[in-house]
Amino acid sequence: STQSTWGKTLASIMLGRVLALLALGAVLACHAHEEQEDCYANDPSSPSIGLVVNLSKYPLHAPGAALDALIARCRRQMADDGAFLLGDFLLPDGLAQLLAEVTSPTPVESIKNHTVFQKPIDPTLPLDHPRNELVHAHIGFVNNPLLPHTGILNSLYSWDGLRDCLAAVSGAPLHRSTDRDGSVYA
Repeated sequence: STQSTWGKTLASIMLGRVLALLALGAVLACHAHEEQEDCYANDPSSPSIGLVVNLSKYPLHAPGAALDALIARCRRQMADDGAFLLGDFLLPDGLAQLLAEVTSPTPVESIKNHTVFQKPIDPTLPLDHPRNELVHAHIGFVNNPLLPHTGILNSLYSWDGLRDCLAAVSGAPLHRSTDRDGSVYA
């Protein structure tokens, strides 16, 4: 059904938000405020990472040879493919909880046509110019305030072990966004 499809898509995108935004360094809003407390950091009522993440396969909590090997593998995949895959990153119960968490709010939908640059057509260029290539965008989003503050997504987002590992993979310091209303897109 549509709700089920949205749920699976949102779960993928939500985890993708944590992984991709951090890994690619797109969340740089805090860089000028490195001394400031993390936006969602270390809430004691948040779920235990060990109950959600497959730490035996992904030892992000334990510096050492296994973590170094994981970082090296992810770097190779990034160099070869432009992305890396962390298959079975979440434990089955953690994935089920994340799905429940992200499917409870109803996503807001936006349907529009725009160029790949998310701009209107440039009338100074020919219609067949690559700049004027139109795409159909059907986007769903859930604003962060609709998600549980102490839920799995925010726990993953605030987990230093994940951020530190992804920073090591990307080779750049990574920072959390201070935008508490930030949306998650599907």
